[in-house]
Amino acid sequence: MLTLEQLYEDTRALFPDSDRPELQYVDRNWIFPHHIDIMLNICDELLAKYDGDEYVCKAAILLHDVGLVYKRDGPSPEGHESRSVEYAEKTLTGHISDPKLNKIIDCIKATDQRPDNLTTNQRIVRTCDGYAKYKTVHYFAKANFAQDFDDIAGWLAQKVDSDYKKIEYDEYKEKVEPIRDWVKSTVEVYNDSK
Repeated sequence: MLTLEQLYEDTRALFPDSDRPELQYVDRNWIFPHHIDIMLNICDELLAKYDGDEYVCKAAILLHDVGLVYKRDGPSPEGHESRSVEYAEKTLTGHISDPKLNKIIDCIKATDQRPDNLTTNQRIVRTCDGYAKYKTVHYFAKANFAQDFDDIAGWLAQKVDSDYKKIEYDEYKEKVEPIRDWVKSTVEVYNDSK
């Protein structure tokens, strides 16, 4: 079986180590400490509370954003989830059982679209993805990386809502609700003051 440690190293190596401004968000020195590693820490917390599969959840976390760099041919991240699924299938086939691979793929897909009948693993991975963005400077960093603040303001109001909806456990929603509300109000003030 491909260990989580090896998967971490292999996945991290796919992301660039670059000073180019357009690659800041996907730079391995940004995305791992400020998103992936945070998700893994949250995952440990959730796995201690809920009965999830550690390998499935952590592999999905490691692979869920790889489509940001794998086969990406333009500036838009659109479709990165499906590229992440493709990469997961290519990388894990033959190294883990098909049922485990299918669970990982289902978790990756759940970071984009919420399925009707969520498994515990999907709930954990979705929560890690949404909650991690609230625990870091994610939103501020994205604004810094953007070229146009008007564009980022519109994106920000939608993103804090969509990330909030990914959080599947009420206690974690309650923690970020004030942050979500504050960010949305600052965007409203910005728009009203233009």
